[in-house]
This record gives sequence, structure tokens and C-alpha cells, in this order.
Amino acid sequence: FFMFLSSYAKSFCCESTILSQIHRARRARTRTGTAAIYICNRISKKSFLLHAKENNSAKQGPEEVIQQCANKQSMDASTVISAIESLEILVSGTSRQHTIDESSIDGKFELVFSSAVANLPLVGNLFGGYMPNKEIITFDVARTQMSLIVGLSPFLPKIEIYGDALAFDREAATLEYKIRGKEGKPPSRLKILYADGDVVAARSSVTGLNVIRRVL
Repeated sequence: FFMFLSSYAKSFCCESTILSQIHRARRARTRTGTAAIYICNRISKKSFLLHAKENNSAKQGPEEVIQQCANKQSMDASTVISAIESLEILVSGTSRQHTIDESSIDGKFELVFSSAVANLPLVGNLFGGYMPNKEIITFDVARTQMSLIVGLSPFLPKIEIYGDALAFDREAATLEYKIRGKEGKPPSRLKILYADGDVVAARSSVTGLNVIRRVL
């Protein structure tokens, strides 16, 4: 439910100096090619380490932050977002995403963290970007289908959303699918930035930066 509220949330947190550096580096990479990629990666690493130091998590790399977020819900929203942003810059200039295959994303996952929730007024401050309700998303690559089951309350019926024509582009490390009933609209895309088989961090074309955890 909160994933879809994000489509209407237009008041985002003020950009920090760290994220401004990252975005400037991204634009520089487009203009100057390989040399700028190197600069971009250095800024990303420096920015994350600076942010981590300020938030007492300097000993943890971005992957560790994502793991802590997924398994313990113990990292604050700004640290999680900074970690995923740093990985986004790093993978954009390397072949790192090519190590991600469909087995890493195929299956059933619980949505743990979303920058869309973190950026919602009141709700973001209250829950720190972590999901206040249970949302289970399933990617069935073989059947080319996606399903999202949203639980709002034990006393309310669950909301069920389905997607068709699901496809995984391994070269781009991107999942794409069309929401059923909205065939005339652009497909939803999920750019995979980190995946170890159980935990996934990705940028959604709809809900921003997300962390999901595999459920059995």
C-alpha cells in the first residue's frame, strides 16, 4: 500500500552534500567516459565512507549495511539510501552487474525497506523507511509473472496485484514487467544493484530504492 502512495509523494528529503557529489559525478561520467567513471567511483566510495563515519557505521561497507537493513532492520534510512546509491554508481561503470543472474531474483521476497516510505511525510520519520505492513512480492521468471500481496491488517482483506510479461535482462541486471490492467502504461522496471541469493537491493522505476529479503 505504501509503495503506491509513493507515486503521489512529491516532498522528498533535502539532498545532502554527499548525494549532490554522487549526482554530479554521474553527469560527469556521461560527458567524459572512462576517466570520469574512475572519478565517479572514487567519489562514491568517499561519500559513503564520510556518511558512514558521521552515522557511526564507518567500519561497514555498503553491502554490510544492506545486510543489516534486510536482516535486522537496524540501519537508519539515510545510511541505507547512501549505501545503495554508492553501489548504483559503482555498478554503472563496471561489469559487476553481470554476476547477477535470474536465480538471484527468482522466487518469493518480503519488501523490507523503501526510500519511498522513508520520504513520505510523517510515515518516513515514524518507520525510518522500513515497511509498516507486510508486502510479499514474487518473481516467477519461468512463468513470466509477478505477484504482489499487500497485507494491511489482520482484519482487512489483502490487496493482490499481478504483473505479466516479466523478463530478466542479465546484461542490464534489470527485471521488467507490465502491471495487469495497466497494459497501456510503461512497464515497471527493477534495476538490481546487489543480490546474494537471499537479499536484494534495487532501484524501482515506481518506488525508488528498495531492499527485499527472500522468504521460504
